[in-house]
Amino acid sequence: QLMSVFILVIALAVPSIGEEKSKEKKSNKVATSLNGKLIELKDGKISDAKIPSNVDYYVLYHSASWWGGCKSVTKQLVSINEKNNKLGDKKKFQTVLVDYDRTAKGLEGYLKSSKMSWPAIKLDQKKSVSELTSLGETGFIPNIVLLKPDGSMVSNKRNEVIKKLSE
Repeated sequence: QLMSVFILVIALAVPSIGEEKSKEKKSNKVATSLNGKLIELKDGKISDAKIPSNVDYYVLYHSASWWGGCKSVTKQLVSINEKNNKLGDKKKFQTVLVDYDRTAKGLEGYLKSSKMSWPAIKLDQKKSVSELTSLGETGFIPNIVLLKPDGSMVSNKRNEVIKKLSE
């Protein structure tokens, strides 16, 4: 009988693995808000994308193919992301494109021509995630916003974010 009480106490004190995962997902506002609303370029074709929930930061990259000022920043981010992606499951951040092209064809062309290895928010889903994507918005592109998984902003100063991502 004493053994039964002991097992019951341990069972109540130790959360199950499922509960731990559930808590992790609830605290990751960014992944929860964006998953199901993303696309990526995979093998030359657009497909649905999902972002990991186990990263330290999320990078919202506000950009457009038609704005020349975005080209150099995009090249920097492509280089930084290549290094980050080599870390596999231990990568530190996930970049997501908040695109300002007005057509799906424009967005697809931008993903292809710039060699972005990160997903973009579907154009028809931008309004549904506007609460998240408006965080740190400056009204100018290119703009880079660094967020914690809980959705709180770390920085929206481009050079500061690039420096942090490069560490």
